[in-house]
Amino acid sequence: VALTDSVTSRFKKRNLKLWETTRELRQSTDDLQRTLEQVETVEQRKSHYMRISAHQLRSPLATVRTSLQVLTEGYVEPGTDRGKKLLEGALERLDDLLVTVNGLLDLAKMREGRARAPWTRKVNINQLLADILDALEPLARARDIRLVPEFKGVVILDWGIPPDLVYAFENLIENAIKYSRERGEVTTRLHLNGDRATVEVVDHGIGIPEKFLVDVMHEFVRAPNGKKHAPQGTGLGLAIAREAVEAHGGTLELRSREEEGTTATVSLSIHVKPLKGSTELVGEP
Repeated sequence: VALTDSVTSRFKKRNLKLWETTRELRQSTDDLQRTLEQVETVEQRKSHYMRISAHQLRSPLATVRTSLQVLTEGYVEPGTDRGKKLLEGALERLDDLLVTVNGLLDLAKMREGRARAPWTRKVNINQLLADILDALEPLARARDIRLVPEFKGVVILDWGIPPDLVYAFENLIENAIKYSRERGEVTTRLHLNGDRATVEVVDHGIGIPEKFLVDVMHEFVRAPNGKKHAPQGTGLGLAIAREAVEAHGGTLELRSREEEGTTATVSLSIHVKPLKGSTELVGEP
């Protein structure tokens, strides 16, 4: 009986060990499968990103090449009105190309976790937003749009990268102006709840179709009604703005209804800390 009990006990232990090993193996297999799927998704996104980037760069380059070819081969004299118009058009396309390339470089830096400027201690968001609204006032006035600030409380971040925050908020407010109808209103709200600061940029413009609400946060994506309303644009602004906000540990969300308007909401902790590995710090005690 004792021998039987001993054999049975060893058998149970082996079965238990086999079951645990099988479970661990299954878990490892599932983890590996998820990792492979993630790698495949990343590679697909890289490939898509490269194709879209190449397309965005190729179009203006082709236009510039055609204009220069017409001039250098003598079909049009550079000194004539038509020649000057071709040169001016080529310069405009090169300017567009430079904006796109700079945007891509900024986006790449942020995604690599590299700050475009030093981290600065005690960033006053009230002052930062007020300066942006002052800078954009002429643009709003030209379209007969009223800028309305609604600041409740004073928000000061422990640390921040002012140029990146300026880019993010300026992009959101400028978009609100751009996609508003004339004689409209854009409201910028700021309030503090505990240690969370919230900035809302609200317009009553053309809005974003629901199926594009997520995609417009990606590079080179613009909603069709946005392209029609304002043809100029790289489709990089929101992607860079989101990266800038996320570099500060925050979130950027869009709520919108077509033909009714859009609300862009940024949420930040006031206890922002510099990214790990950052060496450029201003105002460090």
